[in-house]
Amino acid sequence: MKIGSLAALVIAGFALGSSAQVAQERPEPFRARATAFWAWLAEHADEHRAALLSGDAARSEAVGEELGKRLDALVPGLTFGAERGSVEGSVRIELVSGDSRTRQLLGRELAAAMPTIAGWECAPWRPPWDAARSLGQLGDLPLRLGDFRAYCEWDGEKPQLSLAIWHDALPALRDGDRTMLATHFVESAMGAAMSKCTPHVVTLLEIAPEPEAEGVIAGDELYETLAEFLHEENFDATTPPELRTDYFGPPSGEFDAGTRLGDLLSGASRYPDLIADYNLDLGTSTVDELAPLGAGAAFLGIRHTIEHPPLDVEAGLALNAFRQQLVDELDAKLTAARAGTVVGWGDGFERE
Repeated sequence: MKIGSLAALVIAGFALGSSAQVAQERPEPFRARATAFWAWLAEHADEHRAALLSGDAARSEAVGEELGKRLDALVPGLTFGAERGSVEGSVRIELVSGDSRTRQLLGRELAAAMPTIAGWECAPWRPPWDAARSLGQLGDLPLRLGDFRAYCEWDGEKPQLSLAIWHDALPALRDGDRTMLATHFVESAMGAAMSKCTPHVVTLLEIAPEPEAEGVIAGDELYETLAEFLHEENFDATTPPELRTDYFGPPSGEFDAGTRLGDLLSGASRYPDLIADYNLDLGTSTVDELAPLGAGAAFLGIRHTIEHPPLDVEAGLALNAFRQQLVDELDAKLTAARAGTVVGWGDGFERE
């Protein structure tokens, strides 16, 4: 038996400025709206940065409310956090999209469209915090990420991450506050994107674990530990079983940009599911939500035939390279034309 025709390379084009609607019904393109948002911020950059860094709660809150209002008008439900940036005197906006693919896609594109604005940075997700980062203060006790301890176990069959948490502050808290602190710790350690799309359960330890106890990790190691679990399992919980193959890119452990694990770790989290919607007939809700916001998603089917024995590994690798070349070339042309970007692809087989 030969596999006679490889069919239906599916490319999702995130066309920020296109629409199939007639002209009078077409909303203003998202890219134009994003450009207007950044132009407004650039116009007020110095005064807004000064307010956010001033320590004056009233000034900071007023700027935060205005930023939040404009972000919500741009992408309903998109919120943000603001903190000191990587350069002294700068501010970083961290977009918070939650588990909405519409907000994830548009938040990613909004960050990518940001021009150079002196003293400002933008990330399309809230990244993990470092070990010395304070989660708050409990009396005289600082709650630093690196001071937490966790037993960590990954079950790839469920799938589920089980975490048993300890911090010296836990015994002094009420049950509700303890749970709230543990939840805050987990999101801070894992980053917003990974914590949103990784099924996990959190329990609280009653006594402190021994420093050298087997399986105990420091809070700031949780992100790297989970990444290793996911890579070793070659599995991602947000992906339907039909689409798990080759999910994590090359087996080298390098999480290259554009691979699905790379996207998960960098905060894009669930956007490849747009391809699952198409391949598995799960509906077009994300596409329908994008259209009124001036963004369109297009699925392009490409048919290509290569005859080869079904177990010919080399032929399969060559075919994958050909698919990736098509995707790369299309993405380059879309980007150059400022028309959108490719967000993923899938494939199918025809058998004779």
